[in-house]
Amino acid sequence: MLRRYLEAAREGVIEGIVAEESLETILPKVRGQLTAVEDFRNLALFDDWVDLNIRGIHTQIARLEGYQDG
Repeated sequence: MLRRYLEAAREGVIEGIVAEESLETILPKVRGQLTAVEDFRNLALFDDWVDLNIRGIHTQIARLEGYQDG
């Protein structure tokens, strides 16, 4: 389940980057997509970690791909 959650978060972040959206736009969009999946919401500490996971994925992709936010 955790792997599916992280893959879904990564896909959402990539979609936002490809659409040239800022992290401030990507974050609530991906959070909403993840929250819509009951199995993801039931993961331990979901609410505490979801934003940090999205930000971390965004930072990692930005570093690897040379993407500059803003």
